[in-house]
Amino acid sequence: MNDRLGYDGQQYAWLTLRLRGLDAPAPREPLAFRVAPAAIVAASGLDVRIGFLALDVAALGGTALVLIALLRRFGATAGVALLGVTLWALLPFTARAAIHTPVLTDAVSGLLGAALLLCALSRRYAVFAVLLLVGALTRESLLLFAPCAILAARRDRNALRVAVATLPAFAAFAIVRILPPVAPDAAMPSSATLVRYHVGRFLLNVDASPLRQAFAIPLSLGVILGSPFAMPRATAALARREAAWVLLAPLVVLAGVVGGMEPDRYDTTLAPLLLVGAAPALGAAAARPIVAGALVVAQAIACRAFIPLDGSEASAFAFSVATMPASAIVLWGTLALALAVASTLAMRWAATR
Repeated sequence: MNDRLGYDGQQYAWLTLRLRGLDAPAPREPLAFRVAPAAIVAASGLDVRIGFLALDVAALGGTALVLIALLRRFGATAGVALLGVTLWALLPFTARAAIHTPVLTDAVSGLLGAALLLCALSRRYAVFAVLLLVGALTRESLLLFAPCAILAARRDRNALRVAVATLPAFAAFAIVRILPPVAPDAAMPSSATLVRYHVGRFLLNVDASPLRQAFAIPLSLGVILGSPFAMPRATAALARREAAWVLLAPLVVLAGVVGGMEPDRYDTTLAPLLLVGAAPALGAAAARPIVAGALVVAQAIACRAFIPLDGSEASAFAFSVATMPASAIVLWGTLALALAVASTLAMRWAATR
């Protein structure tokens, strides 16, 4: 499919070539504005696919380290952190996406999302500001971390400081649209037109859009989705302490509705936050190897890790939440939900024994 670039990958490849000053078609909005990963690959001088693959591998490794730091911050042992990273690595839009369709921004945006959460929780606001700026030029939905961080900082009376720290990111978001380094294809719909189109599809139930949005959540997160509820008291205490970050979940789901037909890409952003909430339950599971192993197997099934992807359009369409038949979405989504519930009960059992 487009020489194994995919549809969006072809757009990012064109963006990279244009940033190198080479002749290539103009990419469409909003992909033309996500210049940060493409600029890194363009500066590397590597072949586009090799450059993006190298960037993705580095981003995946960085995300794993950030997740370990996040989980350790909330009392997880090294073994528990490893279990959490394993569950994350099996998600459809982490390691597997980087292998099959490397010319995308998912790996980099995943790293930035996890790092933004860690920096905000650690009160490292200067680093948070830099990462948010890069995030605005990687995937605009990462700006959703800004209001959560501002609200969270009210507890320490740092809300104004954090709000000021987010201004460069919003400025970059605006500038790259007013003065784009690579002009988007004027013949293609604008970002505003696409937003209206996607919202209209959802409201009018075109091609089962609400169904796809709903089942995208368990299909993108697997057993991680229910894991914070295995130990509800511990999760509730954490939610009260970091109440502002609970807001991130509905904001990300809303971004999936507004942002397009692949909400599972957006929903994956919630994995680090859910893993933090699940740290006590993961600790109980890790103490029982049979439960930990069952979680990994359940995650692999829920995330369809056993379904082969051969790079063809047919296999990609059959796997994607945006294009698979509605009956397949219900089947796989229900299975993922059932596995999430079963895994939650297994962790609950492990915690009470």
